[in-house]
Order: sequence, then structure tokens, then C-alpha cells
Amino acid sequence: MKKYNTRPIDFTGCHPVIAEALKRGEAIKCRVWNDGHPREEVCYVVSYWPKTYVSEGIVVWDRAEPISRKVRRIMPPERAIPVLIAEGWRFDNRGALRGETYCVVPQMFEKMGKPLDDPSAISWSWPSCIIEEVEDDE
Repeated sequence: MKKYNTRPIDFTGCHPVIAEALKRGEAIKCRVWNDGHPREEVCYVVSYWPKTYVSEGIVVWDRAEPISRKVRRIMPPERAIPVLIAEGWRFDNRGALRGETYCVVPQMFEKMGKPLDDPSAISWSWPSCIIEEVEDDE
């Protein structure tokens, strides 16, 4: 680009996570709003000018906050077992936890803590009381 005049984009005042995505050339899903207006929206921020976030469609916002990705997973066993017991589940003589419609067998304990779509956990039927939505740590 030696033939052209360029300068780096100034990300001073930009949320650091948003700045990181924009520097990589990626739009990022954010909650956006304008000062003095309580209504907020969700959109992809595509650029930043000093103190101004720009979303798709060239809409300008005073404030933006990135929205982290969520993943549905089975609770880890140390949290899931107390929840199941509180829901009335009981251990049988083979070490399985039994509820009214489900049974959590010992082989399932090692799958707990994994995302619902993990190949090792997907084939089991999991009670809804031990499914949680957490921020994706990737």
C-alpha cells in the first residue's frame, strides 16, 4: 500500500474485546445503545470511530458491549448430583440415580460437564434440571 496514504484506526475508548475483533477484520455481535435513550438493540458492530460504534446498515451508537457466546452443557457431577437429589432422585444398589422418567447410570457421570452436542454425551437422555447455559470458553 505504498502508493496510498494510510493510517492506523484509533481504538482509544473502544471496548477492548470489540477492538480486538475489529482489528482482525471481524464484525462482533453486541448490545448497543445511545446515551440518553434507554432502548438497546442487538446487532453486529462493523467499525469504530472515536467514541462511536457503527453497526451494519451504518447505524451509529454511543455505547456497545459484546455478547459472549453461550453453550448448553450438562452440569458437572459435583453440581448435578445435589440438584438431582433435591429433585427427589435416589441412588439404587447399582450406583445409578433414578428419577420418575430418567435414569443416570454410572457411565454417564464421566460425560457430565460436557456440552450437550459433544459426541460422547449426545447419545444419552439427560434430565432438563441438570442442563445449563454457560459462556463458551473458546
